[in-house]
Amino acid sequence: MLCGQLRYSKLSKDERRILRNRLFFLIHPAGGKDDDSNSIKNGLGLSGTPGLSKKQRKARTAFTDHQLQTLEKSFERQKYLSVQDRMELANKLGLSDTQVKTWYQNRR
Repeated sequence: MLCGQLRYSKLSKDERRILRNRLFFLIHPAGGKDDDSNSIKNGLGLSGTPGLSKKQRKARTAFTDHQLQTLEKSFERQKYLSVQDRMELANKLGLSDTQVKTWYQNRR
């Protein structure tokens, strides 16, 4: 068993997470569900964290033409926004601070 532990310790964090998930699904072939299709709360979740299931992603934002035009104009003037500028732009466009931040990151 010591030999297996040594090899496991040499794996990267992502490789260990993937291995834990594969082992979990070998032990729980129903994919982490009990007979009533409820998530197992006491076992490992899909993220490899005890008791937590995989976090749901937010749906992709469909920006309006006005929002895109304003974001593009702002980007032409300033490639990087301060926190204050980002918050003001987000409020002006009816978006969250994170949505503006992500749009800028993707645009760069």
